[in-house]
Amino acid sequence: MATVARFNVAPVKSAQLHHPEEITLSTRGAVGDRLFLFLDEQGHRSSGEAKRGILGISTAFDPVSDRLTLSFPDGSSVSGSAGPTGDPFSVALYAPDTPVRVIDGPSAAAGAAHIGRN
Repeated sequence: MATVARFNVAPVKSAQLHHPEEITLSTRGAVGDRLFLFLDEQGHRSSGEAKRGILGISTAFDPVSDRLTLSFPDGSSVSGSAGPTGDPFSVALYAPDTPVRVIDGPSAAAGAAHIGRN
């Protein structure tokens, strides 16, 4: 019989993982997992060496207040609205392409600066 040793989720793709005692599953996977991701200047997801700066960021998302918090390795953190802006567009993430929208605000700006994309 298979057993689950632990769950691994993160609100931001490639950021530090959280290990909750329980999760809720939907047809799209674990609720609250990988809701956000960093894109490069061409609109492609970060992968390989390009995502190294993301790995040290701890993240939290509060869906009630729609706030995303990023905590950085130096101990600083920033929190702001995660409300999307602009029109949706597709990113090659999983098959089929995933519709995404840009978020602006302090969390997005601080995250971009941390990984060198100001």
